[in-house]
Amino acid sequence: MQSPIELKIDSLPLAENPWRQDWYVELSGPDATVMKIPGFYDGKDYKFRVSPQQTGDWNYRVLLDGKVLGEGNFTHTGGEDLLKGGLSIDPRNPRRFAYKDGSSCFLISYESNWLFALEQAFPGQGRTLAFLKHIQDSGFNCVLMNLYAHDTSWCPGKTEAADFGPPPHSPWEGGNDNPDFSKPNAAFWEAMDQTVAAFQEAGLFLHLYFKVYNKMVNWPEAGSADEEHFFRHAVARYQAYSCMIWDFAKETYYEPDKALVKRRMRQIGEWDAHMRPRTLHDDLILYADKEAEEYLEFQSIQQHHDFHASALLEAGRHAWPLVNVEFGYECGPGGLSDVGYGVGQTPQELIRRAWIVACSGAYPAYYYTYTAWDIIHEKAHPAGYGFWKILADFFHQIDFESFRPAPELLLWRSSFAMVKGDPADPEEMICFVDWHILTPPQLIADKYTGEWLNIYSGERRLIEGTVTACVDRPEYTIYTIPFNTPHATLHLVKK
Repeated sequence: MQSPIELKIDSLPLAENPWRQDWYVELSGPDATVMKIPGFYDGKDYKFRVSPQQTGDWNYRVLLDGKVLGEGNFTHTGGEDLLKGGLSIDPRNPRRFAYKDGSSCFLISYESNWLFALEQAFPGQGRTLAFLKHIQDSGFNCVLMNLYAHDTSWCPGKTEAADFGPPPHSPWEGGNDNPDFSKPNAAFWEAMDQTVAAFQEAGLFLHLYFKVYNKMVNWPEAGSADEEHFFRHAVARYQAYSCMIWDFAKETYYEPDKALVKRRMRQIGEWDAHMRPRTLHDDLILYADKEAEEYLEFQSIQQHHDFHASALLEAGRHAWPLVNVEFGYECGPGGLSDVGYGVGQTPQELIRRAWIVACSGAYPAYYYTYTAWDIIHEKAHPAGYGFWKILADFFHQIDFESFRPAPELLLWRSSFAMVKGDPADPEEMICFVDWHILTPPQLIADKYTGEWLNIYSGERRLIEGTVTACVDRPEYTIYTIPFNTPHATLHLVKK
């Protein structure tokens, strides 16, 4: 596991408030590579972190107010990075993700807003890493997490031992009730260091929300220097980790000052020499902004109803990846009334929605009622985990970057198709099927081989015996699900 290089800087004079000292390190490396990275104060020392893409000798200069206050050097020898350099955009298809090394990445996210609090409550016990590996076994490779959240309105206070709202520490001295925004809380940030390091070790992406507006947080004034330093400190501290993804806020639409959001996202890009991807959780006003692609790399929406149509609509705005980060919440083992938040769906309904999202060309995200918010049942194994593992395995095995949605190829409104190649004569076709599908003449059965996938059990069956001609329109082909299930996935490959 490749960790960032962390160096302590002794050449800076100690400021009256060292947390607020805006200094930089300018690095020069092999092939004249130059990186400019903001440093940070951790409560004891001035430090900077870097993960160079190139091995070899690097020199650096410490800069404060344009003056060189110190110099140094280090040798980067490289190492294994489970995240392959970090998340990027696929060079073969701008609507798809890839790792920075160019290999494909099917992003499948897991919401756990209060996961940051686990290390605070149980320092040094490795419980964050254990939780990440637990959900990784079900195919998840990204977690949606708040940098800080205080409590929920639907489950206030400590309702059980696994309720982490309010968490032990807040980002500033004085706590959430009486914060001193000029003095970050070293204990909070030390725990966050361990949390981010766990993501890096596990090889999962961390989609980090800097802010959240409806979780009882006493934030710095919007647009203030206090807020800017909060953003800058987090970027300086964590940009060197290849697991990072930046997001202004959970439900960014709560922020009325859209110019402020744009300014912060541009600043993140200026501070982050490692170029981690930036997005906004569900601000359709800013996604309609023609300049959005100048300060964002992909789109995150929450859509609980028109999963397919909304994905196609939003995909028409920008040629970039689309993630539906919130479309339902799996209930607890007691059924639909067993929920932490007031709404829940069965595991079967949630996975149905996930397949529709994926077959719309977007990336899905999972919520479980007892891990998504301030209650975290770390060792829970909901029924849906198995369903999501089947979905993850399927999309990891295909070249997702080569497929595009093709709703015109299915003559059945509750089924959804993706094709590889020319829709008039596809090389491959993936269909999420409701009962059966009716395909047009160019998809006659004798041109394709294929198999069915039971999305609940993982069972696969060849298409033989499930294909018939339409009685009224014999030029059309009917494919009928062979399982005793209402839904299945069909994968056709041209002979």
